[in-house]
Amino acid sequence: MIWLPKWPIDCRERRTTKPKDPFALTSEMNGGVRLYAVNEAAASLGLVPQMKLANARALAPELSIAPATVEQDQEALLSLADWCGRFSPWCATDGGRGVRLEITGCAHLFGGEVEMLAIMTSQFRKMRITAVFGLADSPAVAWAVARFGSKPSVIVPPGEGARYLAAFPIQALRLAEKTLSGLEKVGLRKISDLYDLPRAPLELRFGRQLLQRLDQISGREAEPISPLRPTAPFRTRMTWPDPIGLLTDIEAAAVRLTTELCRQLDGHGKGTRKVELALYRADGQVIRMSVGTSVVTRDAKHMMRLLLEKLPDIDVGFGVDVMICSALQVAPYRGQQTSFNKMTTVSDSTGEMTQGMTQSLGQLVDRLETRLGTPHVLRLIPFESHDPARAYAVVPPMAPPTSLSWPQKQPRPLRLLPVPERMKMIFEGPRAQHYQWRQETGRVAALEGPERISPEWWRLALETRDYFRLQATTGQRFWVYTSYARREEIQARSPDWYMHGFFS
Repeated sequence: MIWLPKWPIDCRERRTTKPKDPFALTSEMNGGVRLYAVNEAAASLGLVPQMKLANARALAPELSIAPATVEQDQEALLSLADWCGRFSPWCATDGGRGVRLEITGCAHLFGGEVEMLAIMTSQFRKMRITAVFGLADSPAVAWAVARFGSKPSVIVPPGEGARYLAAFPIQALRLAEKTLSGLEKVGLRKISDLYDLPRAPLELRFGRQLLQRLDQISGREAEPISPLRPTAPFRTRMTWPDPIGLLTDIEAAAVRLTTELCRQLDGHGKGTRKVELALYRADGQVIRMSVGTSVVTRDAKHMMRLLLEKLPDIDVGFGVDVMICSALQVAPYRGQQTSFNKMTTVSDSTGEMTQGMTQSLGQLVDRLETRLGTPHVLRLIPFESHDPARAYAVVPPMAPPTSLSWPQKQPRPLRLLPVPERMKMIFEGPRAQHYQWRQETGRVAALEGPERISPEWWRLALETRDYFRLQATTGQRFWVYTSYARREEIQARSPDWYMHGFFS
């Protein structure tokens, strides 16, 4: 557990030279303006949070104030908790001014728990963040020692949580104010006062939460952490004693990380469809770059080609001292032999690759999606509809094929207007001679048709259309149509003409 007792002030002061003058953040509380947080200079004059601003002015006329920004401070805390992912993937805020980390299986990467706490203390000191660290086998014990302990960092031996907290005040149990007030009224002020009391009367008088907190500090009840980000089943990590800032160094580190990641995947018979490279900057910020693949892969060179499209745009700030490469979406991976020297990759988990689709096609799609954006790379497949504007469906480029086929009897234009536009046809006798569309007037060389297209029976509100292929004397070919609500109207009036599409 990492407790940040001066977080609102640290958010204001950590990026500037610390002011020596008294400074406080204010907020509307209890019907008046009160101090929300104070810096060290203000605290030395006797100013404390919750104090009325008028009283604070009387004690320190030179006090500088600024409005508290609670929402921005909370966003900064979430960013800091994300940055703490360099120590453990299981990290989250505790709902207040604290960050929770589950370091089981991670401490050995830093040389042990003592060395890990020393590294954390050094990192937070460099970032000018006041932090108190509590390490225990129970989140409840770690929370209590971080806030009510007497040292900046405390390690509670396994199984010793209840004994260690015996002399702590009952406020260290995270109880509701009503429960705390009731306990104090009957003289129960220390946690040890509750140990020998019968549980049934305690629950009857003070509620279930009290027993739950006692079970949590003793380890009888678990208190799982919900991490800010999904944990990756495979990840690789690199650290440096001093931050690096050259793009060439970052690229070289990324190559090593992706190569090792693919080696891990290969050892477990797995592949990935999404890779994330996280760069932890020395100033507490995290740069995350994720690339997706259309097929399951463990090709390190292909991953690097995709990441290199994004690396030149990053801002490393004061440098990067930790890099983590993670496989976020993992699936079984196998290869199918299609010739003596060529492998076709097939996903046996999602079925998104069909027989005969080669890995190179998937890699081409991945590079296009990285450069152009995933929404801009797609594939059109036939869709059962008589309406030309609805005769196709948009699917991902590597989606499985459909049993439908494109119409072969009647040609269709390559491009349709989003909304058909009114045009004018000029006839001389039965033959069309000229057309007018927008600001263009042209001569008609040929007009082939009609091809009558009616809407589906459940879409009777739409009109029936007669389509024609119009070829101009300039060589342009258009798809135009006439529309009418009832068939007999074609004899009663001259039909309206519309421009709908263009042939190649």
